[in-house]
Amino acid sequence: MAAATTGRPSPCQRRDRLRTLNPVRFLVTILLLLGCQSDDVDGGLGSIDLSIIGSTSTFLSLSFSDVNAVAWADVDRDGWLDVALAIDGQNRIYLNGGDGTFAYDWTSVASFDSRDVAWGDVDGDGYPELAFANHDGSVEVHDTDSGGVETTASMLTGGATGSTDVAWGDVDGDGDLDLGAVYDGSIVHVYETLAAGPSWTSMWSPPIARDARDLAFADFDGERDVDLALANYADFDAVYENDEGLPSADPCFFANEGTWCTFDQSVSSDLAWASPTAATGAAPTT
Repeated sequence: MAAATTGRPSPCQRRDRLRTLNPVRFLVTILLLLGCQSDDVDGGLGSIDLSIIGSTSTFLSLSFSDVNAVAWADVDRDGWLDVALAIDGQNRIYLNGGDGTFAYDWTSVASFDSRDVAWGDVDGDGYPELAFANHDGSVEVHDTDSGGVETTASMLTGGATGSTDVAWGDVDGDGDLDLGAVYDGSIVHVYETLAAGPSWTSMWSPPIARDARDLAFADFDGERDVDLALANYADFDAVYENDEGLPSADPCFFANEGTWCTFDQSVSSDLAWASPTAATGAAPTT
């Protein structure tokens, strides 16, 4: 794991700083992990592999100028994490050979400006489905089985355009994954998965639009249900506690200095869950 030089911002920090100023696309090189994402790729003893853009130590080096997001999952169930790329163009999957190599395996038939990608085993068959947030198209979900990922999405297509982020979580606690999506225009929806699969039945949207850019599901309060966090570009970041199978109408608190949730106060565009060491502080009054 590479360490940043003392006194100088790391490449990840410089990237995040730029993202708050300008929605530029960055030339992305996939190393141990694309961009600044991390996971245990090489099966080390509990280790987390971290790629720093510009490093000379690579598993896989690809030059794409239009990669917007990546996600990891063991799609072929061989015990090694594989990587999916959300691209402004045809999306791709590379399989991890477990020996320090990645092999190109899959390309979507459709070509969209895909802004985000998320894996989730929606149908419970042990093979994770693949969701893309297509900015110039709809959210699409590709079915996966023992034969691989379908190249043309059939599990979920259509719906609104302008999506920028997707995430999976069992929000209603019925045992299957529901789909959260963020759209241009401060639109957020949580779509219910029915018996036939994911649907465009919206279970929830925030009553007040706060220009959300990213969302994540996790059980932050240990109540064995899935809560929702939103990264808001023009407002405080917010956490919505699960209230009997749905996110609450109002955030249980906004992220602010002095609370356990130390997200940026404004102009946020990305977030991830972590385990807080304390839960103190209240929402600021407005």
